[in-house]
Amino acid sequence: MSTASETRTSVRTRVSESSMHLALNPYTPECRYLKSAQKVISSEVPDIVLNAEFSIPRSFYIESTGHFNAVEANICLNQMSYLLFAEFVAQRFTHPFWEKLGTFDLEEFKEKQLAKMFIISLSSRFRKSLDARAFPGRIRWKGLSMKMGLTLCQADFGFGHGYDSAYGDVVFAIPSH
Repeated sequence: MSTASETRTSVRTRVSESSMHLALNPYTPECRYLKSAQKVISSEVPDIVLNAEFSIPRSFYIESTGHFNAVEANICLNQMSYLLFAEFVAQRFTHPFWEKLGTFDLEEFKEKQLAKMFIISLSSRFRKSLDARAFPGRIRWKGLSMKMGLTLCQADFGFGHGYDSAYGDVVFAIPSH
């Protein structure tokens, strides 16, 4: 999965510890799979990318399957999504998405993170086995839109070297009020 955001004019910034804490705080310690991340913003395209490093030393819900699976992919996707959203809101910067997002702030993020931020569409594919003990992941916001009182965030994601071992598309919804 390649992204146009990885251009020569991209700016890579390590995600703040406060955003990491905020995004991962609702997870039990053994389920905090996201270990580090950096956001990538390009002056050439409106996408926002988060590159992350994950580690799943052992599954919390089943004996080891020996590989990365759909449940773990969804948890990692949620953690990247929450982190990218928290970082975007905490580190306000000029970006076309702000026009659609409006006055969303950190307090609103904290209030809505678990109860009012949800996936309405998810498509994932698994091409190659992936060692869950250490692997990269990426999420790319491709667009924000408003529909029926919801802010919709369209994104794609991938895991593994080349971000193509497991990958897909997702749409998140957040009630506007």
